[in-house]
Amino acid sequence: MQRHEVAEIFEEIKQFSYQHFDEFDADHNGFLTYEELEATFEREQLACRECTFVCFLVRRLDDIEDAYQEEWAGEAHGISRPDIQEYFAAIQRTLQCQCQSFDRLAA
Repeated sequence: MQRHEVAEIFEEIKQFSYQHFDEFDADHNGFLTYEELEATFEREQLACRECTFVCFLVRRLDDIEDAYQEEWAGEAHGISRPDIQEYFAAIQRTLQCQCQSFDRLAA
């Protein structure tokens, strides 16, 4: 798999997360919890690819949640929209650094 293909998949997951955030946020508190994400498998008619995106979010929930510290969150836990933005921005930066390092080595 090429680096640009990996970047495209991460972008797809990010866009999917944004597009379906309100549907998945069952209690409408602005956070996606493990339970809410797991419930999407029972509640939503997801294509196979979309199921893998939800699985990614479930498996990376703690990492995504830690990507941004919401001062306004109080006791709320889970993935927020800013968490999604920051998590995928960090991945993009990492991929760019790896690409630049690889390009320097190849030169």
